[in-house]
Amino acid sequence: EKINYKGDNMEKIKPEMYDWVYYFDKIYSTKYDSLFDSEIKERGIRYYNSHKVIKFKQKKNKISGIVKGTKKYRVSIKYLPDDKIKVKCNCPYYKEEDIYCKHVYALLITPKMNKEIEEMRIIIKENLNKIKNVLDKIEIMLNQDKKYMKASTDWWNSVSNKNNKFLEEYCNKYNELEGRKLIALLHSSYNHLNQIIEDYNSVIDYIEKEENKKISNK
Repeated sequence: EKINYKGDNMEKIKPEMYDWVYYFDKIYSTKYDSLFDSEIKERGIRYYNSHKVIKFKQKKNKISGIVKGTKKYRVSIKYLPDDKIKVKCNCPYYKEEDIYCKHVYALLITPKMNKEIEEMRIIIKENLNKIKNVLDKIEIMLNQDKKYMKASTDWWNSVSNKNNKFLEEYCNKYNELEGRKLIALLHSSYNHLNQIIEDYNSVIDYIEKEENKKISNK
């Protein structure tokens, strides 16, 4: 039975789950990956993350752009029925080998990653706000009875300082970062959020334990 402490029914918060494997291993993948050699894909990803895709344009069934390599190469991808694509690149590798090159892959993942980046920024912002909210909840609970705050002052100061420092450092970074750095920040925001949720749940356990002592001693 939950304790109704000073009019507030304290309920624990479930940890936030996310598919970290997707963000670290699969986010740069596409349905056309089987057309590309694995090494070519990795090079294309590095090109994308190095901002080598410039003058990107997107139409209903076609994307095009210039990808900076040894020179600036014109690349285009046309989406065909049945999940097929027709690609063009004027780099020597593509012309000589007639296969899908790194410039094509860098362009191919660009529209997907543009969307992923915006979604990650939204999630990070939400996580930062959740961290603030949980910190506020902990402070409110500890202040409801001064003895709880007194007994937990050192612990609370440590938790609060650590998370406030994280919030101050990263509150604006999610608007600036891209690629793997943004993915790392996403991961870090989930870690911090789940840590503060664990701290919040521990405070509930502590207060309930103290209140139960009072009840048993009456």
